Amino acid sequence: MFNGPYSFEQTLRDNAAANQGLLTVTVANWAHLKLTLNWVENLRRHKITPFVFCVDRKMAGMMSRRNISAALIPSEWLPENLSRWRNITETQAESKFDTPDYIFITHFKAPVLRYLMLQGYHVLFSDVDIAFIRPGLIQFLLEKRAANPKRAFLFYTLEQPDPNFQVPYLNSGLYFVTPSPYAVTFWARLMAQQAFTTTEMDQFAFNRVLDSYGYKRSPGRLAALGECEFPNGDMYFNGFTPCPKELVPYAAHANYMVGRDTKENALRNISMWFLPDDVDLS
Repeated sequence: MFNGPYSFEQTLRDNAAANQGLLTVTVANWAHLKLTLNWVENLRRHKITPFVFCVDRKMAGMMSRRNISAALIPSEWLPENLSRWRNITETQAESKFDTPDYIFITHFKAPVLRYLMLQGYHVLFSDVDIAFIRPGLIQFLLEKRAANPKRAFLFYTLEQPDPNFQVPYLNSGLYFVTPSPYAVTFWARLMAQQAFTTTEMDQFAFNRVLDSYGYKRSPGRLAALGECEFPNGDMYFNGFTPCPKELVPYAAHANYMVGRDTKENALRNISMWFLPDDVDLS
């Protein structure tokens, strides 16, 4: 299931071209419909064209009805265990944090990114609970790429490193990734790691692959986005930040809080909620 006036690939190319060559995507399911619609509207206000990869058909149908560029993640991209779990997401109920349902939903990101790397796209990936605040994000990332043309990833780091890892502990909610054989291998390894550790959400698997493969094999191709320009939820929403108050971040992640209603309220409190209270969700 695909929503767009042209072919799937042509729409991806057009969306990337509209963002100066940077394809801007998320992966979302029905339970996070409102957060996804807000994410789309937030990006549009920054003149960034988004694309939504949908976990379930119900979500893909809603994106189609609202004329949002989107596609159901093709079954052939998915390992068998994710294909079996796809139908559980077609419900209004939100999976509880760190439960098996929640964990499997986070695993849908890796197959999407692997496909996009194989197709040669430069990708800005974002979870739907990211607030885009400061104008100029695309230009900022392109300048980062130009300054470090051989780097495969740009991330922002969590301020509390996991003591089990020997490298910086990075967040999987927002990253800029450039295509290369290295990147394709990384995402393939991430899919394998997720299949092996089905009790861990994607971020833990992500960091295990970075720890075992990414940094050791090619440390110069990985870089962190600044924590002041891209703070996590604890820093931005809870005020635990060493950053100057006058510095406006490009984006902030509404993590360190559980549940879509909590995230919606946090975004409302910083004037980053753009849906009307009577928004039609039918």
